[in-house]
Order: sequence, then C-alpha cells, then structure tokens
Amino acid sequence: MNIEEAQDLADVLRRPSYLQRYPGPGAPLRRIVGEGRLGPLGRWVLLDCGHWREITHYDLLPVQGKKKPARARCGLCRDGIEP
Repeated sequence: MNIEEAQDLADVLRRPSYLQRYPGPGAPLRRIVGEGRLGPLGRWVLLDCGHWREITHYDLLPVQGKKKPARARCGLCRDGIEP
C-alpha cells in the first residue's frame, strides 16, 4: 500500500503520520542519508529506504555532547508501506 492509502486507515497507530514519529517495536534499522526541514517535534531525516522520519531533539544532541545518530528505525518499512 502507498502512503496516501495508509493515511486513510481507521487505526491511527498504523497511519504514516504516526509511524514516522513513533516506529514501534520490530521496526528495522535504516541508515540516515539526508536531513530535511525542522518539524514540530524534531528534525526530519531521509532514510536509505526512501522514507522520511522525524527524530526528536536531533539537532540538540551535539550540544549535549552526543553524536547525531547514523541510523533510525522505520515503522513504514515494518508495516510494508511504500515510499
């Protein structure tokens, strides 16, 4: 199913708008290949699978003395939603 079809699902926890922020258990780790705009919760990053993911406090990690993550979990891949 594509993103538009998935966004119309009755179960809110399976919609892309939710999965892009909270991927859930069992979501595969994907490499971060690019950074996008700043969102309401954090920075949008592009994963190597072609999906976008919003990571909370992504830009604040270096200020805290931590490295930015190189990988992130993708809930859209876990649910089989096409990029």
